[in-house]
Amino acid sequence: MITNVDRNVGRLQAKLEQLELTQNTLVIFLVDNGPNSLRYVGEMRGMKTHVHEGGVRSPLWLQWPARLKAGTSSDQLSAHIDLMPTILDACGVPADESVRLDGRSLLPLFDGGGEQDGWADRRIVLQSHRGDRPVRYHHFFIRQGRWKLLHASGFGRENFSGEPKFELYDLSADPRESKNLYATERAVAMRLQAEYDRWFDDVGGTRPNNYAPPRIHVGSPRESETALTRQDWRGGTWQANSIGHWELHVLRDGPYDVDVLFDARATSEQLFLRIGDVKIRRDVKPGADSVSLAGVKLPTGDQRIQAELRSATGKPRGVYQVLIKAR
Repeated sequence: MITNVDRNVGRLQAKLEQLELTQNTLVIFLVDNGPNSLRYVGEMRGMKTHVHEGGVRSPLWLQWPARLKAGTSSDQLSAHIDLMPTILDACGVPADESVRLDGRSLLPLFDGGGEQDGWADRRIVLQSHRGDRPVRYHHFFIRQGRWKLLHASGFGRENFSGEPKFELYDLSADPRESKNLYATERAVAMRLQAEYDRWFDDVGGTRPNNYAPPRIHVGSPRESETALTRQDWRGGTWQANSIGHWELHVLRDGPYDVDVLFDARATSEQLFLRIGDVKIRRDVKPGADSVSLAGVKLPTGDQRIQAELRSATGKPRGVYQVLIKAR
C-alpha cells in the first residue's frame, strides 16, 4: 500500500512538472488516523479508533513552491476542518457569509506573512462511535494547548454504561498519556468539560432533524448508477453475512436495472429483495455470485432497500453490493 501511494504521488508530481504547474500549485498530502493494530507510533499511545494520540494524530504536508518555504513546520493544533479554509485562502476566495466554518486557514503558520494569534487557545473536539446518534461524553476528546480531556468508552459501541470515566493529560509533560491528572487538576478538567458541552450542544443543533440518516439518492441525471455497499448500510456490520438496509431517496419514477452481488455458495438459495413496498424473490443456483433484475419499477420519494439470501438449511445472510441503474 505504501508503494502504491508513493508511486501515485510521484505520478502526480511528474504531471505537474510536465505541465509546468508545480510552482504555483498547492499540493496537500495527509494520511488516515492511526494504524489498525497496536504498532509503533513514536511516543504516543493508541491505534485506529482510539481517542488517544496514537489513534488520532495525522501528519500533513503542504507543497507550494511559489509561496511556502521548504522545511517550514508547525506544531500548532489543527484538524481536517482547516483544509477548506486553507484552500479558500490559497485561491483568494472568500467564504460565503452564510456559511459558518469551524476551521481556519493554515497558511499563516507556514508562510510567515499572516496573523498567528489565537492558535494557543484553540480547542479541537473529536467524537467518533457507532450508532445513528451521538451520545454525550461517548468516546470523545477535547484538546486545548497542552491539555487533553477524554473518555475512551469504545468506538464500536453505540452507547456506554454508567458514569463517564474521564481522563486528563498534560501532553507537554506526558505525550504518552500515561498519568491521568483528572483527580488533581479538577479546575482544568471542569473547564474543558464545559467547553465540550458547549460544542456538543452546538453541533447537535445545526439543522432541523439533525441526526436523520443521510439518504442515498437514486435516479439522479448526474449519476445514472448507484452502488450500495456494506460500508453504507444501516443496522448491519461490515462483517460477511451480516444483514443491514440502505435508506434511499428515489428522484424519479421509472424502471431500474438492479444487480445484487454476493459471495457464491455451493448450495442453492433464494434471494429476497425489498425496495419500499416492492418485494422480489429469485432462485439462486449453486455457484452463482450475482442476480440481475431488469426493469424494477421504483416509486419516487424516500425508500428503504434490503437484500438477503436464504437457504433451506443455513441462516439468512447478507449481500455485499447492490447496483441500481436508471434506464
